Amino acid sequence: EAEVADLADRWEREHGWAGVRPAFATCAPDVTDAIAELRDLGARRIAVASWFLAPGLLPDRVIAAARRADPDVVVAAPLGAHPFVVAAVRGLHLSAHV
Repeated sequence: EAEVADLADRWEREHGWAGVRPAFATCAPDVTDAIAELRDLGARRIAVASWFLAPGLLPDRVIAAARRADPDVVVAAPLGAHPFVVAAVRGLHLSAHV
């Protein structure tokens, strides 16, 4: 959780957005809490980025909750085979054999 909060803080500072709030699929704060807090801060548009690697039950739950909280929310696709994910997996795989 601390890593996610640190990343949210960095994104908020670097991009000048109204706010960035971490949210989690299986514990608090959830996406509904995060959207409510962002609205309280004055955010007019909400975007949800995730660290899910693939579609499935948890991403679907997060998307549904986000859309209930804000029907106009923009939701990023799962990371999938993004080059950074592939590089990270390759790095882990190689280090396991050293």
